[in-house]
Amino acid sequence: MQQTPSGCQPDLTWQHELMHSCKGQWLGGQVRAYVTCPSTQPIAWQWVQQHAPHGSVVVASEQTAGRGRLQRGWWTGEGGLAMSIVLRPQNLLRVQSLGLVVAVGLLDVLQRHGLVGKIKWPNDVLLPIPSSCLCVAVTQNHGKWAGILPQSAWSGTQLQAVVLGIGMNVQRPCLQLPNMAQRAIFLSDCGVAITPQLFAVDVLQALQQVLQQACDAAGWQQLQARAKQHCITLGQQVCVRQGDRVWQGRAVDITATGALLLQLPNATRQQIDAGEATVVAHSR
Repeated sequence: MQQTPSGCQPDLTWQHELMHSCKGQWLGGQVRAYVTCPSTQPIAWQWVQQHAPHGSVVVASEQTAGRGRLQRGWWTGEGGLAMSIVLRPQNLLRVQSLGLVVAVGLLDVLQRHGLVGKIKWPNDVLLPIPSSCLCVAVTQNHGKWAGILPQSAWSGTQLQAVVLGIGMNVQRPCLQLPNMAQRAIFLSDCGVAITPQLFAVDVLQALQQVLQQACDAAGWQQLQARAKQHCITLGQQVCVRQGDRVWQGRAVDITATGALLLQLPNATRQQIDAGEATVVAHSR
C-alpha cells in the first residue's frame, strides 16, 4: 500500500485521471499525485528504491521545498506543475544529455498551445515576454518558464535509474512571488488558460514521443539538431561558471553529450560539461 510521505497531501482524483489519460503509454502508467509536497524528486527516488517501473511519474501542483540545479530553490506555488519521471534507460541513448531531449519535448507542448519557446543551455526553457505583461522582472525579452533537473543513480558502471525533475509555471498566483521566482513567466501571462492537471497530460504525451525517438541513433540526431536550432545560448558571447572556474567566450556548439563548446578569446575551444551560462553580449 502506498504510504503518504511527510508534508504531502495526496490528490487521488488527479492520480486516477492522469493514469487514465496515459493509458496505452509506458510514460505515466503509474502515477503518484499530490496537491502539495516538499519536493517531487525525493519522492520519486524513494519510489525507485521500491522498484518503481520505467515511466513512473510523480506530480504536484505545489512544492514547499523544491530544488533545482546547484541546490538552488525552485519555487512551485499553487497553480504550478512539478513533475519527476522515473526512467530505467537501458534503451535510451546518451543518458547524460537527456535534459535537452526533455527541453525539445516541452517546446512541442508549447507549440500545441500556440507558443514558441527557446532553450537556454543547459536546462531551462524560456518564453517571450508579452508586451502587455508588466509583472515579469526581467530586462531582456525572454523569461524562465521551465527548469529541468536530470539525476542518475549508478552501481559501479551500471546505470540503475534516472529521475527527470521538471518544474513548469502554469497559472500565475495572485500572491507576490518569492525572490527566486521574480524572473518567471507563466502560461497564463501568455494567454494560455489551462489547469496544471490538464497540462500534465499534454506534457506526458509529448515526452513519451521524444523519449521514444531518443532510443535510436537517427532519432537522437534529429532531437539534437532541434535542440541546437532553438538554443538561445548558441551564437552568443557568454560567461560560464563551473564551480570556482569561469570561462568567457562565444558559444559555438553543443556536443553529442550535451556539453557546451566555447570559442575562447585566444581562438582555442573549451568543452564545458555543466555550468551556469550567462549572456554577456548578444551576437545574433
